[in-house]
Amino acid sequence: SLYRLLAAVPLGALVLACLRGPFALLLLISLLSDALDGLLARLLHQQSAFGARLDNWADTATFWVALAGVIRFAAPAVRSHAAWLGLYALLMAVHSAVMVRRFGGIVGLHTWSFKLAAWLQGPAALVLLWSGVWSWFTSLALGCGFLALLEELVILMLLREPRTDVRGLWWLWRQGALR
Repeated sequence: SLYRLLAAVPLGALVLACLRGPFALLLLISLLSDALDGLLARLLHQQSAFGARLDNWADTATFWVALAGVIRFAAPAVRSHAAWLGLYALLMAVHSAVMVRRFGGIVGLHTWSFKLAAWLQGPAALVLLWSGVWSWFTSLALGCGFLALLEELVILMLLREPRTDVRGLWWLWRQGALR
């Protein structure tokens, strides 16, 4: 997680320098490290509240630099879908603002729907970066992202206290964890 948080700075610099190849490679490494660090933390029983917060900040930073890179390097493919990407970015910003307002910081709910969306969006962003083509897969990833964000927004509005590693709205409702 620390690597991903720190990697956001050179990723941003690569966007500004218009270096598509190195950006895509560093983004790929960041996405792979995201998948591995959580798995390793669980397998080695090294989970901590600090690690969870660090992961949340790294996820947020990686999302925004990945979006900037996709917009910069795949502009022709993105142009016809700019309204959807803009709406998604706005929803993501509202999502973060609600977290900060309700709980004083970024909370990693890590719902199953959000994990699925992230697993789809990473490869979709890389395909966009390498091919410059918006595909059905990119649309699927964005659609899953919208649904995941909406579920998390509902959870954030109904959750009594901050929680991490939440499966989803259904499970919280069954546990009586919602107001």
